[in-house]
Amino acid sequence: MEYDDGDWKELRGRVDSLAGAVFLIAGGALTLSISILLNLKESIPSIKCYANDISLAWYMLLGSIVSFVVLKVWLIAQAFVRGSMSAEKYNPTVNYTNAVGWLLGLVGRSQFLSAPRSASAKTS
Repeated sequence: MEYDDGDWKELRGRVDSLAGAVFLIAGGALTLSISILLNLKESIPSIKCYANDISLAWYMLLGSIVSFVVLKVWLIAQAFVRGSMSAEKYNPTVNYTNAVGWLLGLVGRSQFLSAPRSASAKTS
């Protein structure tokens, strides 16, 4: 398998810009939702029944952010190893390194898409 360095850099740039946007939006949403819940928790006592679901959602969002950060570090390390090794040494390992990247990405995606059941759904 042969790689075109220009295509790789273009794809890498797109992935980095997309990941940066996702981190910015997710971090802002996490901060905003925590501050809103803390304000509502003081003024509306009935919100406490949703606190566990909201906390779980925060942990899942935080877990997905961490998974995607680890994925970005993995991609950087993979690009460094790819640049420092000859094609004969790197090509046999490309399937394994890509599989680890896909695994990290799928774990982050599954954490992001996992939604806790609401307290109202549990009682009905």
